[in-house]
Amino acid sequence: MKYDAVIIGGGISGATCALVLSHFGCRVAVVEREAHVTPLLHGFVRHGVHHDTGFHYAGGLGPGEILDRFFRFLGLNQGMELYPLRAQGFDRIVDQSTSDVVEFSYGEQSWRDSLLAAFPREAAAINRFQQTVLSICDSLPYLNKEKTFGEDALFANSQDISLQAFVAELTQDRRLQAVLCMHCLLHGTPPDQIPLRLHAAVVGPYCRSVYGIRGGGRQLSQSFAASLQQANVDLYCGSRVTAMSVDPDNNITGVTLSSGQELVAAQVIHAADPRLLLDWLDEKCFRPVYRRRLTALQETQSALILFGQSARPVESLADRNLYLADLHLGTELFSASMAQRPLYLSSAGLELSTDDGVAQRCGIIGIMPEDYRCYEPWQATRRGQRPEEYLRFKHERRGQMLERIEQAAPEVAQALQQPFLATPLTLRDYLHYPQGAMYGVSHQLARYPLQVATRVRGLYLSGQALAAPGLMGAMIGAFYNCGTLLGHQRVSEELRQWQ
Repeated sequence: MKYDAVIIGGGISGATCALVLSHFGCRVAVVEREAHVTPLLHGFVRHGVHHDTGFHYAGGLGPGEILDRFFRFLGLNQGMELYPLRAQGFDRIVDQSTSDVVEFSYGEQSWRDSLLAAFPREAAAINRFQQTVLSICDSLPYLNKEKTFGEDALFANSQDISLQAFVAELTQDRRLQAVLCMHCLLHGTPPDQIPLRLHAAVVGPYCRSVYGIRGGGRQLSQSFAASLQQANVDLYCGSRVTAMSVDPDNNITGVTLSSGQELVAAQVIHAADPRLLLDWLDEKCFRPVYRRRLTALQETQSALILFGQSARPVESLADRNLYLADLHLGTELFSASMAQRPLYLSSAGLELSTDDGVAQRCGIIGIMPEDYRCYEPWQATRRGQRPEEYLRFKHERRGQMLERIEQAAPEVAQALQQPFLATPLTLRDYLHYPQGAMYGVSHQLARYPLQVATRVRGLYLSGQALAAPGLMGAMIGAFYNCGTLLGHQRVSEELRQWQ
Protein backbone atom coordinates (compact mmCIF):
# COMPACT_ATOMS: atom_id res chain seq x y z
CA MET A 1 0.00 0.00 0.00
CA LYS A 2 1.21 3.51 -0.82
CA TYR A 3 0.62 6.54 1.38
CA ASP A 4 1.67 10.16 1.63
CA ALA A 5 2.60 9.49 5.26
CA VAL A 6 2.82 6.50 7.58
CA ILE A 7 2.65 7.20 11.31
CA ILE A 8 4.16 4.72 13.75
CA GLY A 9 2.31 4.84 17.06
CA GLY A 10 -1.41 5.47 17.40
CA GLY A 11 -1.27 7.30 20.71
CA ILE A 12 -2.42 10.89 21.20
CA SER A 13 0.41 12.41 19.19
CA GLY A 14 0.26 9.88 16.35
CA ALA A 15 -3.52 10.13 16.07
CA THR A 16 -3.33 13.94 16.11
CA CYS A 17 -0.68 13.92 13.36
CA ALA A 18 -2.90 11.67 11.27
CA LEU A 19 -5.91 13.95 11.63
CA VAL A 20 -3.97 17.12 10.84
CA LEU A 21 -2.29 15.66 7.76
CA SER A 22 -5.61 14.22 6.57
CA HIS A 23 -7.20 17.65 7.01
CA PHE A 24 -4.66 18.99 4.51
CA GLY A 25 -5.42 16.28 1.96
CA CYS A 26 -2.76 13.66 2.73
CA ARG A 27 -3.42 9.93 2.50
CA VAL A 28 -2.35 8.59 5.89
CA ALA A 29 -1.87 5.25 7.63
CA VAL A 30 -1.35 4.67 11.35
CA VAL A 31 0.43 1.59 12.71
CA GLU A 32 -0.43 0.77 16.34
CA ARG A 33 0.77 -2.35 18.16
CA GLU A 34 -2.30 -2.50 20.43
CA ALA A 35 -5.81 -3.50 19.37
CA HIS A 36 -7.06 0.09 19.10
CA VAL A 37 -5.70 3.62 18.80
CA THR A 38 -4.91 5.76 21.87
CA PRO A 39 -4.66 2.62 24.05
CA LEU A 40 -3.46 4.48 27.13
CA LEU A 41 -6.56 6.68 27.07
CA HIS A 42 -8.89 3.73 26.61
CA GLY A 43 -8.53 2.32 30.12
CA PHE A 44 -10.02 -1.03 31.13
CA VAL A 45 -12.98 -2.59 32.95
CA ARG A 46 -12.66 -4.78 36.03
CA HIS A 47 -15.42 -5.91 38.39
CA GLY A 48 -17.92 -4.03 36.24
CA VAL A 49 -16.25 -0.63 36.67
CA HIS A 50 -14.25 1.27 34.07
CA HIS A 51 -10.85 2.46 35.27
CA ASP A 52 -9.29 5.48 33.60
CA THR A 53 -5.58 5.15 32.91
CA GLY A 54 -4.68 8.07 30.67
CA PHE A 55 -6.82 11.13 31.38
CA HIS A 56 -8.00 12.67 34.61
CA TYR A 57 -8.16 16.44 34.11
CA ALA A 58 -6.58 19.15 31.98
CA GLY A 59 -5.93 22.86 31.75
CA GLY A 60 -6.45 24.66 28.45
CA LEU A 61 -9.92 23.24 27.70
CA GLY A 62 -11.81 26.48 28.38
CA PRO A 63 -13.56 28.23 25.45
CA GLY A 64 -10.96 29.49 22.98
CA GLU A 65 -8.05 27.97 24.89
CA ILE A 66 -5.45 25.74 23.29
CA LEU A 67 -6.99 22.29 23.80
CA ASP A 68 -10.46 23.59 22.99
CA ARG A 69 -9.15 24.83 19.62
CA PHE A 70 -7.30 21.58 18.98
CA PHE A 71 -10.39 19.52 19.79
CA ARG A 72 -12.65 21.52 17.50
CA PHE A 73 -10.10 21.55 14.66
CA LEU A 74 -9.75 17.76 14.88
CA GLY A 75 -13.47 17.11 15.34
CA LEU A 76 -12.95 15.58 18.78
CA ASN A 77 -15.61 17.77 20.39
CA GLN A 78 -18.47 15.96 18.64
CA GLY A 79 -20.49 14.11 21.25
CA MET A 80 -18.06 15.10 24.00
CA GLU A 81 -19.22 16.72 27.23
CA LEU A 82 -16.74 18.78 29.25
CA TYR A 83 -17.32 19.75 32.85
CA PRO A 84 -15.39 22.24 35.01
CA LEU A 85 -13.69 21.02 38.14
CA ARG A 86 -14.25 22.96 41.36
CA ALA A 87 -13.12 26.51 40.78
CA GLN A 88 -12.15 26.74 44.44
CA GLY A 89 -9.84 23.88 45.29
CA PHE A 90 -9.73 21.72 42.16
CA ASP A 91 -6.55 20.27 43.68
CA ARG A 92 -6.34 19.80 47.45
CA ILE A 93 -3.06 18.91 49.12
CA VAL A 94 -3.17 17.26 52.55
CA ASP A 95 0.09 17.78 54.46
CA GLN A 96 0.55 14.49 56.29
CA SER A 97 3.09 16.02 58.68
CA THR A 98 0.63 18.64 60.00
CA SER A 99 -2.80 17.65 58.63
CA ASP A 100 -2.99 21.15 57.11
CA VAL A 101 -4.71 21.59 53.76
CA VAL A 102 -3.45 23.64 50.82
CA GLU A 103 -5.64 24.23 47.79
CA PHE A 104 -5.11 25.20 44.17
CA SER A 105 -7.93 27.16 42.53
CA TYR A 106 -8.21 28.39 38.97
CA GLY A 107 -8.65 31.91 37.70
CA GLU A 108 -5.44 33.88 38.09
CA GLN A 109 -6.56 35.81 41.18
CA SER A 110 -8.17 32.77 42.78
CA TRP A 111 -5.00 30.76 42.16
CA ARG A 112 -2.98 33.33 44.12
CA ASP A 113 -5.59 33.77 46.83
CA SER A 114 -5.86 30.06 47.58
CA LEU A 115 -2.10 29.79 48.13
CA LEU A 116 -1.99 33.01 50.13
CA ALA A 117 -4.59 31.54 52.48
CA ALA A 118 -2.08 28.83 53.38
CA PHE A 119 1.07 30.99 53.14
CA PRO A 120 0.05 34.56 54.06
CA ARG A 121 3.67 35.76 54.40
CA GLU A 122 4.72 34.49 50.98
CA ALA A 123 2.87 36.90 48.68
CA ALA A 124 6.00 37.96 46.80
CA ALA A 125 7.05 34.35 46.10
CA ILE A 126 3.56 33.26 45.05
CA ASN A 127 3.07 36.26 42.77
CA ARG A 128 6.45 35.86 41.11
CA PHE A 129 5.92 32.13 40.56
CA GLN A 130 2.60 32.71 38.82
CA GLN A 131 3.86 35.66 36.79
CA THR A 132 6.87 33.69 35.59
CA VAL A 133 4.86 30.59 34.69
CA LEU A 134 2.22 32.54 32.78
CA SER A 135 4.83 34.69 31.05
CA ILE A 136 6.52 31.53 29.76
CA CYS A 137 3.19 30.11 28.60
CA ASP A 138 2.30 33.31 26.79
CA SER A 139 5.65 33.28 24.99
CA LEU A 140 5.07 29.85 23.42
CA PRO A 141 3.39 29.17 20.08
CA TYR A 142 -0.07 27.57 20.32
CA LEU A 143 -0.22 28.33 24.05
CA ASN A 144 -0.34 31.88 22.73
CA LYS A 145 -2.37 31.77 19.53
CA GLU A 146 -0.66 34.89 18.19
CA LYS A 147 2.77 33.25 18.24
CA THR A 148 4.13 31.23 15.33
CA PHE A 149 6.79 28.56 15.20
CA GLY A 150 10.20 28.91 13.71
CA GLU A 151 12.15 25.97 12.39
CA ASP A 152 14.16 25.40 15.58
CA ALA A 153 13.37 22.87 18.28
CA LEU A 154 10.07 23.29 20.06
CA PHE A 155 11.70 23.94 23.42
CA ALA A 156 15.09 25.09 22.18
CA ASN A 157 15.41 27.38 25.20
CA SER A 158 14.59 24.69 27.72
CA GLN A 159 18.17 24.59 28.98
CA ASP A 160 17.36 27.11 31.68
CA ILE A 161 17.35 26.65 35.45
CA SER A 162 15.59 23.74 37.11
CA LEU A 163 12.25 24.09 38.83
CA GLN A 164 13.98 23.23 42.10
CA ALA A 165 16.51 26.05 41.72
CA PHE A 166 13.78 28.53 40.81
CA VAL A 167 11.55 27.84 43.83
CA ALA A 168 14.62 27.90 46.09
CA GLU A 169 15.24 31.44 44.86
CA LEU A 170 11.64 32.40 45.56
CA THR A 171 11.24 31.20 49.13
CA GLN A 172 12.94 29.47 52.03
CA ASP A 173 9.62 27.98 53.17
CA ARG A 174 10.09 24.28 52.45
CA ARG A 175 6.37 23.59 52.60
CA LEU A 176 5.68 26.18 49.89
CA GLN A 177 8.56 24.81 47.83
CA ALA A 178 6.93 21.38 47.98
CA VAL A 179 3.54 22.79 46.99
CA LEU A 180 4.96 24.65 43.99
CA CYS A 181 6.65 21.42 42.84
CA MET A 182 3.69 19.12 43.49
CA HIS A 183 2.54 19.10 39.88
CA CYS A 184 5.73 17.40 38.78
CA LEU A 185 3.41 14.39 39.02
CA LEU A 186 1.87 15.67 35.77
CA HIS A 187 5.07 15.09 33.79
CA GLY A 188 7.01 12.51 35.81
CA THR A 189 10.33 14.37 36.09
CA PRO A 190 11.61 15.45 39.55
CA PRO A 191 12.01 19.18 40.30
CA ASP A 192 15.81 19.02 40.30
CA GLN A 193 15.80 17.71 36.71
CA ILE A 194 12.88 19.40 34.95
CA PRO A 195 13.60 22.72 33.18
CA LEU A 196 11.47 25.54 34.57
CA ARG A 197 10.33 26.48 31.06
CA LEU A 198 8.94 23.04 30.34
CA HIS A 199 7.28 22.70 33.75
CA ALA A 200 5.62 26.07 33.20
CA ALA A 201 4.25 24.95 29.84
CA VAL A 202 2.63 21.93 31.53
CA VAL A 203 1.17 23.59 34.64
CA GLY A 204 0.52 27.17 33.46
CA PRO A 205 -2.85 26.50 31.79
CA TYR A 206 -4.19 25.14 35.12
CA CYS A 207 -4.00 28.68 36.49
CA ARG A 208 -6.76 29.73 34.10
CA SER A 209 -9.16 26.81 33.74
CA VAL A 210 -9.46 23.14 34.65
CA TYR A 211 -11.86 20.71 33.02
CA GLY A 212 -12.67 17.04 32.96
CA ILE A 213 -14.32 15.00 30.20
CA ARG A 214 -17.53 13.14 30.97
CA GLY A 215 -16.56 9.53 30.41
CA GLY A 216 -12.87 10.36 30.90
CA GLY A 217 -10.13 8.97 28.74
CA ARG A 218 -12.39 6.33 27.21
CA GLN A 219 -14.63 9.05 25.74
CA LEU A 220 -11.61 10.89 24.36
CA SER A 221 -10.27 7.64 22.88
CA GLN A 222 -13.62 6.97 21.20
CA SER A 223 -13.64 10.51 19.81
CA PHE A 224 -10.19 10.00 18.29
CA ALA A 225 -11.29 6.71 16.73
CA ALA A 226 -14.44 8.29 15.26
CA SER A 227 -12.52 11.25 13.84
CA LEU A 228 -9.90 8.98 12.28
CA GLN A 229 -12.61 6.88 10.65
CA GLN A 230 -14.36 9.98 9.32
CA ALA A 231 -11.03 11.25 7.94
CA ASN A 232 -10.50 7.94 6.08
CA VAL A 233 -7.22 7.24 7.85
CA ASP A 234 -6.15 3.62 7.42
CA LEU A 235 -5.49 1.94 10.77
CA TYR A 236 -3.15 -1.03 11.17
CA CYS A 237 -3.95 -1.92 14.77
CA GLY A 238 -2.42 -4.99 16.34
CA SER A 239 0.58 -4.54 14.02
CA ARG A 240 4.23 -3.90 14.73
CA VAL A 241 6.92 -2.29 12.63
CA THR A 242 9.95 -4.55 12.19
CA ALA A 243 12.02 -2.47 9.77
CA MET A 244 12.23 0.81 7.88
CA SER A 245 13.26 1.08 4.24
CA VAL A 246 15.78 3.69 3.13
CA ASP A 247 17.14 4.25 -0.39
CA PRO A 248 20.85 4.74 -1.19
CA ASP A 249 20.48 8.52 -0.82
CA ASN A 250 19.19 8.11 2.77
CA ASN A 251 15.57 8.90 1.90
CA ILE A 252 12.86 7.02 3.76
CA THR A 253 10.73 4.85 1.48
CA GLY A 254 8.43 3.02 3.89
CA VAL A 255 8.09 0.48 6.68
CA THR A 256 7.70 -3.28 7.00
CA LEU A 257 5.16 -4.77 9.40
CA SER A 258 5.45 -7.97 11.43
CA SER A 259 3.00 -9.57 8.99
CA GLY A 260 5.49 -8.96 6.19
CA GLN A 261 3.32 -6.29 4.59
CA GLU A 262 5.15 -3.23 3.29
CA LEU A 263 3.71 0.27 3.53
CA VAL A 264 5.29 2.63 1.01
CA ALA A 265 5.57 6.32 1.92
CA ALA A 266 7.88 9.25 1.29
CA GLN A 267 7.22 10.50 4.82
CA VAL A 268 7.23 8.46 8.02
CA ILE A 269 6.43 9.97 11.42
CA HIS A 270 7.67 8.02 14.42
CA ALA A 271 5.40 8.89 17.36
CA ALA A 272 6.70 6.32 19.84
CA ASP A 273 9.91 5.69 21.80
CA PRO A 274 12.68 7.33 19.68
CA ARG A 275 15.14 4.62 20.75
CA LEU A 276 13.26 2.06 18.63
CA LEU A 277 14.73 3.68 15.52
CA LEU A 278 18.05 2.05 16.38
CA ASP A 279 16.43 -1.38 15.94
CA TRP A 280 14.74 -0.60 12.63
CA LEU A 281 17.41 1.28 10.69
CA ASP A 282 20.89 0.37 9.51
CA GLU A 283 23.48 2.02 11.74
CA LYS A 284 24.89 4.00 8.82
CA CYS A 285 21.62 5.99 8.59
CA PHE A 286 22.54 8.05 11.67
CA ARG A 287 25.83 9.54 12.74
CA PRO A 288 27.42 7.84 15.80
CA VAL A 289 26.84 10.92 17.97
CA TYR A 290 23.10 10.81 17.22
CA ARG A 291 22.94 7.10 17.95
CA ARG A 292 24.64 7.71 21.28
CA ARG A 293 22.19 10.50 21.98
CA LEU A 294 19.21 8.23 21.40
CA THR A 295 20.76 5.48 23.51
CA ALA A 296 21.32 7.93 26.36
CA LEU A 297 17.70 9.10 26.52
CA GLN A 298 16.25 8.60 29.99
CA GLU A 299 12.70 7.81 30.95
CA THR A 300 10.34 9.65 33.25
CA GLN A 301 9.57 8.17 36.65
CA SER A 302 7.53 5.03 36.88
CA ALA A 303 4.71 4.63 39.38
CA LEU A 304 2.56 2.46 41.56
CA ILE A 305 -1.07 2.77 40.51
CA LEU A 306 -3.81 1.67 42.88
CA PHE A 307 -7.19 0.95 41.29
CA GLY A 308 -10.42 0.47 43.18
CA GLN A 309 -14.10 1.29 43.18
CA SER A 310 -16.71 2.88 45.38
CA ALA A 311 -20.41 2.07 45.71
CA ARG A 312 -21.14 5.82 45.71
CA PRO A 313 -19.33 8.97 44.61
CA VAL A 314 -16.83 10.15 47.22
CA GLU A 315 -17.48 13.74 48.24
CA SER A 316 -13.81 14.61 48.79
CA LEU A 317 -13.06 13.49 45.20
CA ALA A 318 -16.12 15.06 43.58
CA ASP A 319 -14.79 17.38 40.81
CA ARG A 320 -11.45 17.62 42.56
CA ASN A 321 -8.24 15.69 43.19
CA LEU A 322 -6.36 14.96 46.39
CA TYR A 323 -2.59 14.95 46.88
CA LEU A 324 -1.13 13.42 50.04
CA ALA A 325 2.45 14.37 50.95
CA ASP A 326 4.81 15.44 53.72
CA LEU A 327 5.41 19.03 52.70
CA HIS A 328 8.23 19.66 55.17
CA LEU A 329 10.47 17.69 52.78
CA GLY A 330 10.42 20.59 50.35
CA THR A 331 11.64 19.83 46.83
CA GLU A 332 13.05 16.49 48.00
CA LEU A 333 9.61 14.94 48.44
CA PHE A 334 9.82 13.01 45.16
CA SER A 335 12.78 10.99 46.40
CA ALA A 336 11.24 10.36 49.83
CA SER A 337 10.14 7.06 51.36
CA MET A 338 6.87 5.29 50.57
CA ALA A 339 5.31 6.92 53.61
CA GLN A 340 6.17 10.46 52.51
CA ARG A 341 6.34 10.85 48.74
CA PRO A 342 3.33 12.36 46.91
CA LEU A 343 0.24 10.22 46.43
CA TYR A 344 -2.39 11.44 43.95
CA LEU A 345 -6.04 10.39 44.36
CA SER A 346 -8.84 10.87 41.85
CA SER A 347 -12.21 9.45 40.96
CA ALA A 348 -12.38 7.84 37.53
CA GLY A 349 -15.90 9.13 36.94
CA LEU A 350 -19.37 7.70 37.15
CA GLU A 351 -19.71 4.58 35.01
CA LEU A 352 -22.67 2.46 36.10
CA SER A 353 -26.22 3.75 36.49
CA THR A 354 -29.58 2.47 37.67
CA ASP A 355 -32.74 2.82 35.62
CA ASP A 356 -33.50 6.15 37.26
CA GLY A 357 -30.08 7.51 36.30
CA VAL A 358 -28.62 7.50 39.81
CA ALA A 359 -24.94 6.51 39.75
CA GLN A 360 -24.12 3.30 41.56
CA ARG A 361 -20.38 2.89 41.34
CA CYS A 362 -17.32 4.87 40.36
CA GLY A 363 -13.68 4.10 39.93
CA ILE A 364 -10.96 5.44 42.24
CA ILE A 365 -7.31 5.72 41.27
CA GLY A 366 -4.20 6.44 43.32
CA ILE A 367 -0.81 7.18 41.72
CA MET A 368 2.55 7.35 43.49
CA PRO A 369 6.04 7.73 41.93
CA GLU A 370 8.08 4.56 42.22
CA ASP A 371 11.67 3.65 41.35
CA TYR A 372 11.88 0.94 38.72
CA ARG A 373 15.13 -0.30 40.24
CA CYS A 374 13.14 -1.80 43.12
CA TYR A 375 11.74 -4.28 40.57
CA GLU A 376 14.91 -5.21 38.71
CA PRO A 377 15.13 -8.64 40.43
CA TRP A 378 11.97 -9.60 38.47
CA GLN A 379 12.49 -7.67 35.23
CA ALA A 380 12.91 -10.87 33.21
CA THR A 381 9.36 -11.95 34.14
CA ARG A 382 6.06 -11.14 32.44
CA ARG A 383 2.55 -10.60 33.76
CA GLY A 384 0.86 -13.80 34.82
CA GLN A 385 4.24 -15.43 35.46
CA ARG A 386 5.65 -13.41 38.38
CA PRO A 387 7.24 -15.38 41.25
CA GLU A 388 5.85 -15.52 44.77
CA GLU A 389 8.56 -13.19 46.07
CA TYR A 390 7.38 -10.45 43.71
CA LEU A 391 3.73 -10.99 44.66
CA ARG A 392 4.60 -10.58 48.35
CA PHE A 393 6.51 -7.36 47.63
CA LYS A 394 3.59 -6.07 45.57
CA HIS A 395 1.16 -6.92 48.38
CA GLU A 396 3.33 -4.98 50.85
CA ARG A 397 3.36 -1.94 48.56
CA ARG A 398 -0.40 -2.06 48.21
CA GLY A 399 -0.76 -2.24 52.00
CA GLN A 400 1.49 0.79 52.46
CA MET A 401 -0.53 2.86 50.01
CA LEU A 402 -3.81 1.84 51.64
CA GLU A 403 -2.44 2.72 55.08
CA ARG A 404 -1.53 6.22 53.93
CA ILE A 405 -4.96 6.75 52.41
CA GLU A 406 -6.62 5.57 55.63
CA GLN A 407 -4.56 8.02 57.69
CA ALA A 408 -4.85 11.12 55.50
CA ALA A 409 -8.08 10.56 53.54
CA PRO A 410 -10.32 8.32 55.68
CA GLU A 411 -13.43 9.04 53.60
CA VAL A 412 -11.70 7.63 50.54
CA ALA A 413 -10.37 4.64 52.49
CA GLN A 414 -13.84 3.79 53.81
CA ALA A 415 -15.35 3.96 50.33
CA LEU A 416 -12.56 2.07 48.54
CA GLN A 417 -13.50 -1.48 47.54
CA GLN A 418 -11.64 -4.29 45.74
CA PRO A 419 -8.32 -2.43 45.43
CA PHE A 420 -5.60 -3.86 43.19
CA LEU A 421 -2.17 -2.57 42.25
CA ALA A 422 -0.18 -2.00 39.07
CA THR A 423 3.59 -1.82 39.53
CA PRO A 424 6.37 -0.46 37.26
CA LEU A 425 6.59 -3.95 35.72
CA THR A 426 2.91 -3.76 34.81
CA LEU A 427 3.45 -0.35 33.23
CA ARG A 428 6.49 -1.64 31.36
CA ASP A 429 4.47 -4.49 29.86
CA TYR A 430 1.54 -2.29 28.82
CA LEU A 431 3.26 0.99 27.91
CA HIS A 432 6.31 -0.62 26.28
CA TYR A 433 8.94 1.56 27.90
CA PRO A 434 11.78 -0.59 29.34
CA GLN A 435 11.64 1.04 32.79
CA GLY A 436 7.88 1.46 33.04
CA ALA A 437 7.89 5.21 32.36
CA MET A 438 4.59 6.99 32.99
CA TYR A 439 5.32 9.70 30.41
CA GLY A 440 7.87 8.18 28.09
CA VAL A 441 11.20 9.92 27.53
CA SER A 442 12.14 12.46 30.18
CA HIS A 443 12.82 16.12 29.43
CA GLN A 444 15.80 17.05 31.54
CA LEU A 445 17.92 20.06 32.25
CA ALA A 446 20.98 20.51 30.01
CA ARG A 447 19.66 18.03 27.45
CA TYR A 448 18.88 19.73 24.15
CA PRO A 449 15.47 18.60 22.85
CA LEU A 450 15.29 16.26 19.91
CA GLN A 451 14.52 17.84 16.54
CA VAL A 452 11.49 16.83 14.48
CA ALA A 453 13.49 16.16 11.30
CA THR A 454 16.13 13.43 11.34
CA ARG A 455 19.13 12.85 9.11
CA VAL A 456 17.05 10.32 7.18
CA ARG A 457 15.12 12.55 4.80
CA GLY A 458 11.39 12.08 5.19
CA LEU A 459 11.69 10.53 8.67
CA TYR A 460 10.31 12.69 11.46
CA LEU A 461 9.85 12.36 15.22
CA SER A 462 6.73 13.27 17.16
CA GLY A 463 5.21 12.54 20.55
CA GLN A 464 5.86 13.62 24.11
CA ALA A 465 9.62 13.33 23.58
CA LEU A 466 9.49 16.35 21.24
CA ALA A 467 7.35 18.78 23.22
CA ALA A 468 6.04 18.08 26.70
CA PRO A 469 4.29 15.21 28.50
CA GLY A 470 0.58 14.66 28.79
CA LEU A 471 -2.37 15.39 26.53
CA MET A 472 -1.36 18.98 25.79
CA GLY A 473 2.30 18.22 25.19
CA ALA A 474 1.53 15.33 22.85
CA MET A 475 -0.91 17.43 20.81
CA ILE A 476 1.38 20.46 20.62
CA GLY A 477 4.19 18.18 19.47
CA ALA A 478 1.92 16.76 16.75
CA PHE A 479 0.87 20.17 15.43
CA TYR A 480 4.50 21.29 15.49
CA ASN A 481 5.49 18.16 13.58
CA CYS A 482 2.83 18.74 10.93
CA GLY A 483 3.92 22.37 10.67
CA THR A 484 7.43 21.16 9.89
CA LEU A 485 6.05 19.03 7.04
CA LEU A 486 3.40 21.41 5.71
CA GLY A 487 4.66 24.84 6.78
CA HIS A 488 4.14 26.35 10.23
CA GLN A 489 2.37 29.42 8.88
CA ARG A 490 -0.06 27.29 6.90
CA VAL A 491 -1.02 25.15 9.89
CA SER A 492 -1.23 28.14 12.25
CA GLU A 493 -3.49 30.11 9.93
CA GLU A 494 -5.82 27.14 9.53
CA LEU A 495 -5.97 26.64 13.30
CA ARG A 496 -6.79 30.32 13.90
CA GLN A 497 -10.12 29.77 12.15
CA TRP A 498 -11.14 27.71 15.20
CA GLN A 499 -10.68 30.46 17.79
